[in-house]
Amino acid sequence: MLTKRVTMDTRKIEILNAIIKSYIDSAVPVGSRTLSKCYEWGISSATIRNEMADLEDLGYLNKPHSSAGRIPSNKAYRFYVDEILNAIKLDLFDKDIRNSLMDAGTGTESFYRSIVKSMAKSTGLFTFLISPKKNCTLIKHIELLKLDDNILLLLLIGDNGQVERKVISYNGDIDDADILKIKNILNKKLTLVEFDEISEIEVEISGDLTRHRQLIFDIVKEASDFNRNIKSVDIYYDGLSNILSILEFSDMNKAVNFVSRLEDETLFKDIMKIDLLNDIDISIGDENEDNSLSDFAVIRAYVKGFSKDIVLGVLGPVRMDYQNALEKTLIYRNVLKNIVMR
Repeated sequence: MLTKRVTMDTRKIEILNAIIKSYIDSAVPVGSRTLSKCYEWGISSATIRNEMADLEDLGYLNKPHSSAGRIPSNKAYRFYVDEILNAIKLDLFDKDIRNSLMDAGTGTESFYRSIVKSMAKSTGLFTFLISPKKNCTLIKHIELLKLDDNILLLLLIGDNGQVERKVISYNGDIDDADILKIKNILNKKLTLVEFDEISEIEVEISGDLTRHRQLIFDIVKEASDFNRNIKSVDIYYDGLSNILSILEFSDMNKAVNFVSRLEDETLFKDIMKIDLLNDIDISIGDENEDNSLSDFAVIRAYVKGFSKDIVLGVLGPVRMDYQNALEKTLIYRNVLKNIVMR
């Protein structure tokens, strides 16, 4: 028995796009009768039903257990988004948005916060701006202070002005004179040395300082790990209430999990890992590297022209209005570039 070979054609694409748009608007599974009433295609409800069955076989539609209608799969959203990307203008711009943001100044925290706040209001989604920090390459200075009898405060100051503070518990007596000697030795040995070379440095200890060998070893280790412990990105976001109000977050556990993930910088580091085509990228559902984003779509636009590059974007349910979200992301990306490069 020969198996029917199903391929995409113009009618199937038209029906698929209609189902996606209907589901984006209503979050209600879409049936053939709904489509036949809303669209004048000149075909019967039975024909639409057969086409929907073919789309399901192709992996573009899913059938919820309790419904006769169909909902788009992630594969369908990817097809839909790729069509939008092929047609969208990358140079979209809005002078009114530009003028409203100009009042916030440039290159400041208030400016970045104004951008994500305005963007969240415009898209109705969660918006973010991620700016990577330039890592220090050298330690500029080491400070060691005695807080209490057995507690020391270590300050590591990088060549870009970043500071790491570390409280060290020390079992043993140490006086101010020894602290000063240790600080001077470490500054002499470790400052202006590349981080990847610090762990290989041998600090010579003699006399009374030998009893503080473990303390000195611990400080050298902290110095070699300096860049790993420093926050590597600045993160600005807005629109959390937008996300929590959507239908998909009626599950309180899902909402709580999402909010808790925002406290984890690795989420935004994963978001920054983008394969950029024309400076804009979209990952849908399980295309996201982070498993906690499997119910989300993430749109990211690369903003160049800074001393450091920036990622600007939106995050929302897989069932988001991609046309509007993409257009707004491009507008704000282009406005941001225009302001900082003027």
